[in-house]
Amino acid sequence: MFAIIGSIPLFVLIVLSVFLICGAPLGELTMGGQYKVFPQI
Repeated sequence: MFAIIGSIPLFVLIVLSVFLICGAPLGELTMGGQYKVFPQI
């Protein structure tokens, strides 16, 4: 049961990370909203 409860937030974090890598404008949810879209390296 604990594995299911723990895997849900990790899955959300992975999906958010993939969207950020692809350039989605979700930067407000991370790093205190410093960037709307993360700058390219």
